[in-house]
Amino acid sequence: MIQYSIEFLSPRSNTVSDVIRLAHSWIIGSRHTKLQPQDFLTLPENSELEVSNADEVVTTGAVQAEDFEIGGVRWVRVSTGA
Repeated sequence: MIQYSIEFLSPRSNTVSDVIRLAHSWIIGSRHTKLQPQDFLTLPENSELEVSNADEVVTTGAVQAEDFEIGGVRWVRVSTGA
């Protein structure tokens, strides 16, 4: 199994939501995904959302507290190689 990871450098002026939208745009723009832009219309608020199809799962989470904000996106795609 091949694993791939990427980190996005982002100016401090970007919010967590901005970075999550950037990650979603990157996934949608990939030639390897069958997910569609409408799959990512909602962003999580102090929760986690999952979007999936037969071959891939995108999990997005975000939490905002009084003194910090954090979020992340995980995209898993499984291919049989066929």
